[in-house]
Amino acid sequence: IYIVIKVTEGEKYYFDGYSVAINGKDGKTVFSPKDFDERFELKDKGEIFNNTKFQMDRQMISFGYASRGYIFARVVPNKTVAEREVEVDGIKEKRKYVKIDFTIEEGDVAYVESIIIKGNKKTKDKVIRRELIVKEGELFNAEKMQLSREKIYNLGFFKQVNLDVRPGSREGYMNLIVDVEEQPSG
Repeated sequence: IYIVIKVTEGEKYYFDGYSVAINGKDGKTVFSPKDFDERFELKDKGEIFNNTKFQMDRQMISFGYASRGYIFARVVPNKTVAEREVEVDGIKEKRKYVKIDFTIEEGDVAYVESIIIKGNKKTKDKVIRRELIVKEGELFNAEKMQLSREKIYNLGFFKQVNLDVRPGSREGYMNLIVDVEEQPSG
């Protein structure tokens, strides 16, 4: 059997920098654009544009807001492509540069209304609840959710541990759903 895979690479793009604009409530913002500058994966202007690093940068901004209770924050990237003539090793060539402008709408903070545990048959709810760092009524925190998920998984009782967020009974409150899949014991 011969398998022929044809790959068309397309054009090469280069990174031309980020800009960050934050719209907060009453002119106050949780973060300043400088807070993200040193944490970006794509840093050097002129390096080859890496879409994976770009996605990681976008997620880093969203995770930063979610860790402060702003799970409704919207991070909207606007890509601009410009073609420039550049001299490389004495030869002039045309290169395409990608500049990304992030516009962030902070939105409102969210609180944990209730924690719902699903999927446990043998394990009691209290065993799972004692591993949770997130508590009902407190400000939503994505970092604490991630640590809670790891602590539950590290018990060794479960094949899978998934945390999901659903709207609560009133505005600004969310229900945290802890969905576990028990593994065979013995």
